[in-house]
Amino acid sequence: MTRIRARQRLLLTLASAIGYGVGVAAVVIVVTTPSDRVLDSTAYWLAGRNVLEGRPLYGAIEIDALGAYFYPPLFAQLWAPFSLLPEPLFAWLWRGLSFACLAWLAGGLRTAGLWLLLPITLHELANPNVTLPVAAATFAALRGRAWLLPLAGMLKFGPLLIVPYLWLVRPEVRRQLVLAGLATLGVAAASLALSPQVWAEYASHLGGQSAVPSTGNGLISLAPTAAADFALRLALAAGLVVAAVATRSDRLAFVAATIATPTLWLTRLLPLLALPRLPRGRAVLAARGPRASAESAGAAQAEPI
Repeated sequence: MTRIRARQRLLLTLASAIGYGVGVAAVVIVVTTPSDRVLDSTAYWLAGRNVLEGRPLYGAIEIDALGAYFYPPLFAQLWAPFSLLPEPLFAWLWRGLSFACLAWLAGGLRTAGLWLLLPITLHELANPNVTLPVAAATFAALRGRAWLLPLAGMLKFGPLLIVPYLWLVRPEVRRQLVLAGLATLGVAAASLALSPQVWAEYASHLGGQSAVPSTGNGLISLAPTAAADFALRLALAAGLVVAAVATRSDRLAFVAATIATPTLWLTRLLPLLALPRLPRGRAVLAARGPRASAESAGAAQAEPI
């Protein structure tokens, strides 16, 4: 048995090394291939520059519009100081942040190398969004850091679905949720007081975007318009949260938070690879006895993918 496990570890290590080789090749391609595509990180950099220079934050409303900014003004204001950096440096720093979040979600650098074997991982890191930072915050909240949810929820909405789950399943984190929620509301209120017109433009921007056709390369769509598609996925996610509460399943809650994003691109499913690291439904484990529940939960906490 020890020999078999050693062989398995060796194979995983070799596969991980191949993944890092693929990742290095992808970096070389990104660096050496000229491209006029505006990355998601570029949109964040431009939003920060617009804040600093007093230009409008919102313009194009198409789902796949290059360089379009769809988030609340608060976040553009928060990362505005970093937009003083050259855009390429900003993009690589964002990629570094995304990879750090990926490695944490994966449970270590070796497993992160296995994730790099997947095209959606390379795509997400080449065109870095807020997907991995938000997923890492949501995952951490399920592991006890519930104070991360309100701010992450303002960015991608999905993490807000974890709030009722944790409130009902883990009463010990309610204080974190209340204090973090009040702090987030305070920061948002300060942003609103400083830039009421920009927030009004944001509200108008959301209204215009809701009727946009829900089409795009790599977009997972359940309805013809962005608003209808989000409503359907939100209803599905709400059902998953109810099931998560009933079974005390962190995994179902995490899936709900992942799919309840305003637009669901294929790469947004990448964080679901971390599901094995979350404990199974504790209601099911409880039927096997408290000792089995503790051992299984502990194994899920430590188990890499």
